[in-house]
Amino acid sequence: MTGNTDLIENLEEFTKVHHSILDAAMAIGDLSQMYGELLAYVGFVEARYPAVHKEAMLCAERIAQAREDREAARDAG
Repeated sequence: MTGNTDLIENLEEFTKVHHSILDAAMAIGDLSQMYGELLAYVGFVEARYPAVHKEAMLCAERIAQAREDREAARDAG
């Protein structure tokens, strides 16, 4: 009887893990689709509004540089 109880517990645990993996895979698929949509939108903006795209890229570079500067200052002391 103990063997059956262990088997049932193992199957229940396997089912929980399987569902967790399935949920994670679905979330990855959703994120992948959103990333693809964002890339398509970036392409649209770049083609339709090149000046806006250029300014957005410059802004992103300034933000990245400011972050690097903050991290360097934090590491320095």
